[in-house]
Amino acid sequence: MQHSDVNNNLSDSEVTQPGQALAVVAESCFLLNLIFLPVIGFIILTVLYFRYRNIAPPLARCHLCQTFKASIWAGIMLVLVNALIILFGGYDSPSVWVIVILYLTSFHAAFIMYGTFGLTRAMNGQHYHYPLIGRGCKGQ
Repeated sequence: MQHSDVNNNLSDSEVTQPGQALAVVAESCFLLNLIFLPVIGFIILTVLYFRYRNIAPPLARCHLCQTFKASIWAGIMLVLVNALIILFGGYDSPSVWVIVILYLTSFHAAFIMYGTFGLTRAMNGQHYHYPLIGRGCKGQ
């Protein structure tokens, strides 16, 4: 078998796009920020964003931009939820659980779901636009 025959037999899932690895890392850091290590995941994502936002290939730039914006919005939502808890009587109030459950079942779950979609798209070498977060990426 010749070398060219080997390359012709590769499926689309085995061919990587330029910037695909960085896109997967960005989406993984977004999910890490939401689920396992909130501050550490955000710090890693922020460093990646500011380091590669202008020099990365379009696929990686798209995922970096979307995950960074989504992380900022997730942080804003967390601050707003804490403000609502304090506004409605503090952490000793029975309304705390209503607010926390509503937040976890709606906003936090949505961010995790969209992060999972983004990770899947990054693993497939495709652009992804987070709904309601910002504009689509250039080059889609």
